[in-house]
Amino acid sequence: LGHVAALGITADINTVINAFNSDHLDETVRWVVAQHPHVRHFVWNNMDPNMNRAERNPDVIPRLGEFELSLRKAMRFLSSTGRSFRAERVPLCFMAEFPEASTETRKIVKEEERCIRFLDRKGFVLQKQFLHGKTAACDRCAMDPVCAGLYSMNYHYDPGELFPLTGDPVAVMRAVLRRDPEPELVERVLARRGLRSDEQPDDHGQRAAGGGTVSPDHRESARV
Repeated sequence: LGHVAALGITADINTVINAFNSDHLDETVRWVVAQHPHVRHFVWNNMDPNMNRAERNPDVIPRLGEFELSLRKAMRFLSSTGRSFRAERVPLCFMAEFPEASTETRKIVKEEERCIRFLDRKGFVLQKQFLHGKTAACDRCAMDPVCAGLYSMNYHYDPGELFPLTGDPVAVMRAVLRRDPEPELVERVLARRGLRSDEQPDDHGQRAAGGGTVSPDHRESARV
C-alpha cells in the first residue's frame, strides 16, 4: 500500500468479516486511512460459511450481531471522509444507515446480472437473481423489495437475528442511482415484495452442486 501512491495507481481494501475481526472493523478502517490516506474505497464481505476452509473451521464464522456496531462505525467514519464503501452478504437490517452500500441491493435496483468463473467444481455461474433466505421478520420489513436477505440462512447464520426495518425503499433506489428512478423501475422493484427464494431455508445443497446464489469476494462491477 505504501508504494501505491508513488506508482500512481489505486488500491481498494477488501475485508472478509469473521469472528476475529468483527468487533474492530472500524479500527482497521481508521488505521488504513491514517497510514495510507490515498486509499479511497473499502469493501466488506461477510464470511461465506460454505467455503471448505470455513466449514472445517466454523469458529471463524461470525454472528451478525457481532459486527453490527463496528461496521456501522466504520461506515460512518468513511462517509464523513468522503470515501466510498460496499458490503456483501450483509442483510440490510445490519447496515440500516447505509442500505445503498449493499452490493446485492445495488444490483437489485440496477437490475444487473453477473458472471463468475470459479476454479473449482462450480465452474461458470451466471447469477441473475440476488435473493437469499428470508423469514417472517422480512415479511414485515419495509426494505424487503430491495434486500437480498440472509445468505446461508439456517445453515450457519441464524434467521432469528433478522428484524424488520421502517423506511422507504424508493429512497434507497434514489440513493443507489443518484437520481429519481423511473416509475416503471419502481414498479418492478416493489413487485419483489414477498418474493422468496426456492433455496431457503438453506441454499447450501444447491450451491455445493454448482448452482444457486453465489457471491464471491469482489468489488461492485461484475467479473466475466
